[in-house]
Amino acid sequence: RGNHDDPSYFQEEKVAYKRFRCVPDYSVIQACGHNILCIGGGVSIDRRTRIENNHRYAGKTTAFYWSDEMPVFDEGKIQEISDNLRIDTVVSHTAPSFCPLQEKNFLKDWSDKDPDLLEDCDRERKIMDDIFFALKENKHPVESWYYGHFHQTYHCVRNDVKFRMLDELELIAV
Repeated sequence: RGNHDDPSYFQEEKVAYKRFRCVPDYSVIQACGHNILCIGGGVSIDRRTRIENNHRYAGKTTAFYWSDEMPVFDEGKIQEISDNLRIDTVVSHTAPSFCPLQEKNFLKDWSDKDPDLLEDCDRERKIMDDIFFALKENKHPVESWYYGHFHQTYHCVRNDVKFRMLDELELIAV
Protein backbone atom coordinates (compact mmCIF):
# COMPACT_ATOMS: atom_id res chain seq x y z
CA ARG A 1 0.00 0.00 0.00
CA GLY A 2 2.45 2.65 1.05
CA ASN A 3 1.36 6.23 1.51
CA HIS A 4 -1.69 6.46 -0.77
CA ASP A 5 -1.38 10.25 -0.86
CA ASP A 6 2.20 10.10 -2.14
CA PRO A 7 2.10 9.42 -5.90
CA SER A 8 5.89 9.02 -6.03
CA TYR A 9 5.52 5.76 -4.09
CA PHE A 10 3.65 4.27 -7.03
CA GLN A 11 5.72 5.98 -9.73
CA GLU A 12 8.63 3.83 -8.59
CA GLU A 13 6.54 0.80 -9.63
CA LYS A 14 7.85 -1.33 -6.77
CA VAL A 15 5.57 -4.13 -7.94
CA ALA A 16 4.99 -4.07 -11.68
CA TYR A 17 4.78 -7.21 -13.75
CA LYS A 18 3.08 -7.97 -17.07
CA ARG A 19 -0.19 -9.04 -15.39
CA PHE A 20 0.24 -7.77 -11.83
CA ARG A 21 0.99 -4.34 -10.42
CA CYS A 22 0.19 -2.26 -7.38
CA VAL A 23 -1.96 0.81 -7.84
CA PRO A 24 -2.98 3.58 -5.44
CA ASP A 25 -6.21 3.25 -3.49
CA TYR A 26 -9.22 4.53 -5.41
CA SER A 27 -7.58 3.85 -8.77
CA VAL A 28 -10.07 2.91 -11.45
CA ILE A 29 -8.95 0.40 -14.05
CA GLN A 30 -10.95 0.13 -17.23
CA ALA A 31 -10.70 -3.38 -18.65
CA CYS A 32 -12.90 -5.75 -20.64
CA GLY A 33 -15.80 -3.29 -20.56
CA HIS A 34 -15.67 -2.83 -16.78
CA ASN A 35 -14.81 0.11 -14.53
CA ILE A 36 -12.96 -1.52 -11.64
CA LEU A 37 -12.38 0.38 -8.40
CA CYS A 38 -9.27 -0.78 -6.50
CA ILE A 39 -9.02 -0.38 -2.72
CA GLY A 40 -6.31 -1.94 -0.60
CA GLY A 41 -5.78 -2.29 3.10
CA GLY A 42 -6.63 -4.77 5.80
CA VAL A 43 -5.69 -5.50 9.39
CA SER A 44 -2.97 -8.11 9.81
CA ILE A 45 -4.14 -10.41 12.59
CA ASP A 46 -0.51 -11.28 13.34
CA ARG A 47 0.69 -7.68 13.31
CA ARG A 48 2.11 -7.79 16.85
CA THR A 49 4.27 -10.75 15.91
CA ARG A 50 5.32 -9.03 12.69
CA ILE A 51 6.25 -5.86 14.54
CA GLU A 52 8.12 -7.64 17.33
CA ASN A 53 9.95 -10.23 15.24
CA ASN A 54 11.65 -9.17 12.07
CA HIS A 55 11.56 -11.78 9.33
CA ARG A 56 14.28 -12.65 6.83
CA TYR A 57 13.47 -12.44 3.16
CA ALA A 58 15.94 -12.61 0.30
CA GLY A 59 18.82 -11.88 2.64
CA LYS A 60 17.19 -8.73 4.03
CA THR A 61 15.59 -8.21 7.41
CA THR A 62 12.12 -6.71 7.21
CA ALA A 63 9.07 -6.68 9.46
CA PHE A 64 6.53 -7.20 6.64
CA TYR A 65 4.24 -4.79 8.43
CA TRP A 66 2.81 -1.52 7.17
CA SER A 67 1.69 0.91 9.85
CA ASP A 68 -0.91 2.32 7.44
CA GLU A 69 -2.46 -1.08 6.69
CA MET A 70 -6.02 0.00 7.59
CA PRO A 71 -8.24 0.73 4.56
CA VAL A 72 -9.18 4.36 4.09
CA PHE A 73 -12.64 5.78 3.41
CA ASP A 74 -12.24 8.81 1.18
CA GLU A 75 -15.66 10.19 0.31
CA GLY A 76 -14.05 12.94 -1.77
CA LYS A 77 -12.36 10.41 -4.05
CA ILE A 78 -15.62 8.49 -4.45
CA GLN A 79 -17.35 11.74 -5.40
CA GLU A 80 -14.57 12.58 -7.85
CA ILE A 81 -14.95 9.15 -9.46
CA SER A 82 -18.75 9.57 -9.48
CA ASP A 83 -18.42 12.77 -11.49
CA ASN A 84 -16.58 10.93 -14.29
CA LEU A 85 -17.27 7.17 -14.23
CA ARG A 86 -19.75 4.52 -13.11
CA ILE A 87 -18.14 1.70 -11.10
CA ASP A 88 -19.49 -1.80 -11.77
CA THR A 89 -16.72 -3.85 -10.11
CA VAL A 90 -14.70 -3.44 -6.91
CA VAL A 91 -11.46 -5.22 -6.10
CA SER A 92 -10.38 -4.80 -2.50
CA HIS A 93 -8.27 -6.58 0.06
CA THR A 94 -11.08 -6.95 2.59
CA ALA A 95 -14.87 -6.69 2.42
CA PRO A 96 -17.88 -5.02 4.03
CA SER A 97 -19.09 -6.38 7.37
CA PHE A 98 -22.14 -8.09 5.85
CA CYS A 99 -19.93 -10.40 3.75
CA PRO A 100 -18.14 -13.57 4.83
CA LEU A 101 -15.94 -14.15 6.79
CA GLN A 102 -17.89 -12.88 9.78
CA GLU A 103 -17.07 -15.23 12.63
CA LYS A 104 -14.15 -14.18 14.81
CA ASN A 105 -13.42 -17.34 16.79
CA PHE A 106 -10.12 -17.76 14.92
CA LEU A 107 -8.99 -14.37 16.27
CA LYS A 108 -9.03 -15.39 19.95
CA ASP A 109 -5.36 -16.36 20.24
CA TRP A 110 -4.25 -13.35 18.22
CA SER A 111 -6.39 -10.92 20.23
CA ASP A 112 -4.88 -12.24 23.48
CA LYS A 113 -1.55 -10.82 22.24
CA ASP A 114 -3.07 -7.71 20.62
CA PRO A 115 -5.80 -6.07 22.75
CA ASP A 116 -6.81 -3.65 19.95
CA LEU A 117 -7.19 -6.34 17.29
CA LEU A 118 -10.93 -7.06 17.52
CA GLU A 119 -11.82 -3.37 17.59
CA ASP A 120 -9.54 -2.67 14.63
CA CYS A 121 -11.04 -5.58 12.67
CA ASP A 122 -14.52 -4.14 13.29
CA ARG A 123 -13.29 -0.70 12.20
CA GLU A 124 -11.76 -2.18 9.04
CA ARG A 125 -15.07 -3.74 8.03
CA LYS A 126 -17.02 -0.55 8.91
CA ILE A 127 -14.77 1.40 6.56
CA MET A 128 -15.63 -1.05 3.78
CA ASP A 129 -19.33 -0.65 4.64
CA ASP A 130 -18.90 3.11 4.25
CA ILE A 131 -17.27 2.63 0.84
CA PHE A 132 -20.01 0.24 -0.30
CA PHE A 133 -22.85 2.52 0.76
CA ALA A 134 -21.13 5.63 -0.68
CA LEU A 135 -20.91 3.86 -4.05
CA LYS A 136 -24.59 2.91 -3.84
CA GLU A 137 -25.60 6.44 -2.77
CA ASN A 138 -23.70 7.82 -5.76
CA LYS A 139 -25.69 5.46 -8.02
CA HIS A 140 -22.79 3.26 -9.10
CA PRO A 141 -24.09 0.05 -10.74
CA VAL A 142 -21.81 -2.22 -8.68
CA GLU A 143 -22.41 -5.81 -9.79
CA SER A 144 -19.31 -7.62 -8.54
CA TRP A 145 -16.88 -7.25 -5.63
CA TYR A 146 -13.73 -9.39 -5.26
CA TYR A 147 -11.65 -9.65 -2.09
CA GLY A 148 -9.17 -12.03 -0.50
CA HIS A 149 -8.08 -11.09 3.04
CA PHE A 150 -9.48 -14.23 4.71
CA HIS A 151 -7.60 -16.88 2.69
CA GLN A 152 -10.69 -18.90 1.80
CA THR A 153 -13.03 -19.35 -1.15
CA TYR A 154 -16.61 -18.20 -0.86
CA HIS A 155 -19.20 -16.40 -2.93
CA CYS A 156 -22.57 -14.89 -2.13
CA VAL A 157 -24.99 -12.19 -3.19
CA ARG A 158 -25.66 -9.33 -0.80
CA ASN A 159 -27.55 -6.14 -1.61
CA ASP A 160 -27.77 -7.25 -5.27
CA VAL A 161 -23.96 -7.50 -5.58
CA LYS A 162 -22.02 -10.71 -6.24
CA PHE A 163 -19.27 -10.91 -3.63
CA ARG A 164 -16.42 -13.32 -4.30
CA MET A 165 -13.82 -14.11 -1.62
CA LEU A 166 -10.68 -15.57 -3.17
CA ASP A 167 -8.19 -17.86 -1.48
CA GLU A 168 -4.45 -17.33 -1.68
CA LEU A 169 -3.19 -17.76 -5.24
CA GLU A 170 -6.74 -18.43 -6.46
CA LEU A 171 -7.48 -17.22 -9.96
CA ILE A 172 -10.91 -17.17 -11.57
CA ALA A 173 -12.18 -16.43 -15.04
CA VAL A 174 -14.64 -13.55 -15.25
